[in-house]
Amino acid sequence: MQNSTERPAANRYSRRMPTEPFVDDGFPERWAAWQARGAANDRANRRKLFVVAAILVLSAAVLGSVWSF
Repeated sequence: MQNSTERPAANRYSRRMPTEPFVDDGFPERWAAWQARGAANDRANRRKLFVVAAILVLSAAVLGSVWSF
């Protein structure tokens, strides 16, 4: 149960809020680096998936041709 004599949370933090907005000068560079890492990860996963899919298709073709005799 909340204490009725306690001030609301909005009033408690309003005096500590900065008067100027937070400016992040390095954000565009970090975001570009994040996107580059994500793109590199996507390419690597796509290559691995392609190799696994190729192995499965070739294995199925070989096994299918062997069992058809």
